[in-house]
Parts: sequence; C-alpha cells; structure tokens
Amino acid sequence: MRRTPEGMRRAAIVLAALAVVLSLGGCFADEEPVPTTTPVPSATPIFATEEEALAAAEEAYKAYLELSDEVGAEGGHGVDRLIPYVTEGQLEDERQSFKEYEAEGISTRGSTGLVEFQLQQAPISEMGVTKLFAYACLDASEIRVFDKNGAELSTPNRPEKQTFQVDFELRPEVADQFLLNGMEIWDGEGIC
Repeated sequence: MRRTPEGMRRAAIVLAALAVVLSLGGCFADEEPVPTTTPVPSATPIFATEEEALAAAEEAYKAYLELSDEVGAEGGHGVDRLIPYVTEGQLEDERQSFKEYEAEGISTRGSTGLVEFQLQQAPISEMGVTKLFAYACLDASEIRVFDKNGAELSTPNRPEKQTFQVDFELRPEVADQFLLNGMEIWDGEGIC
C-alpha cells in the first residue's frame, strides 16, 4: 500500500493533536484536593515494657539463627528466605556473606546455640519500644565448615562461644515483630 501526501498529512495532524492532549493532561487539577493523612501514634504502646520487647527480640533472633544455619548448610543458597527476619540493610550484609559461601563452595553443618540474651538498651517513646539493643552469647561449637569437596575447614582453636552486640528495629507492617538490623562481635566484657 502506498502512502499519499494527504494520508501522511492526516497522520501528522492526528499525532500532533494527541501530543497536545497528552501534554495538557497534567495542567488540570482535580476539582477536590485529595486529603493526606499523617500517622498518629496509637494510644497503647506496642511493647509497654523492656521485658516484653526483649522477649520478642529474642524470639526473632532465634528464628533468624535457625534459618541462617539452614542457608549455611545449603552453601549460601536461598539467602532471601531471611527477609522476614532482617532489615534491608542487614539483608544486604547477609547476601554478601553467603555470596562468598557460594563462590568458594563452602557449606556448614550444625546449629548455632543462643546461650544468653541480655538487654543493652531499649529506648521507650510514646510508641513504646521500637528499637532494641542486646548482647547475645552464641555457641558455635556444633558448627562445622566444609569446602566443596567435603573437607572440613573448621579450625580447632576457634572460640566456641562469643558475645555479639545485636540491634533490632520494629517491623513496620507487623506491629509486634522485631527485625535484626545488625550484629557485630562485642569487644567489651562478654556475657558468655
């Protein structure tokens, strides 16, 4: 089919009209503005006491440790299963760690024990406790590390128990669940 100059001119006019209509679409405001709301603190705090918050954080940490051990046993595969238990920043740290497992062909066997879990601080605001810092004594004596050929890489003189400082944030969409936000070896006096 051959295009005629008149057909091309008609197509150009239609395209120009369409462009004008689309560009004017943002110029007309709705008749009524859409109201915006700001979050209002709830009348009852999520965790009224440090003890309640500490118990919830400990439960979340135990679930994280169990799943983290599973990911390690699978050579770092499936790290995104940790999403329900960690913040986005912590998830990135986990991905980096387990990426090394995958690259090196490393896997683990055994489970990490939580020997002691003590409150460091839990600032209380009008919303109750929404952040929590704790000390955790972890027992890694059952954890063994293996290479891709099944040879054990665990060092015999490694410390079996170690104290970590862990911090948690309240999960935004689930009001009574903490997410692990970070953990590092504690250099101060240990609780193990």
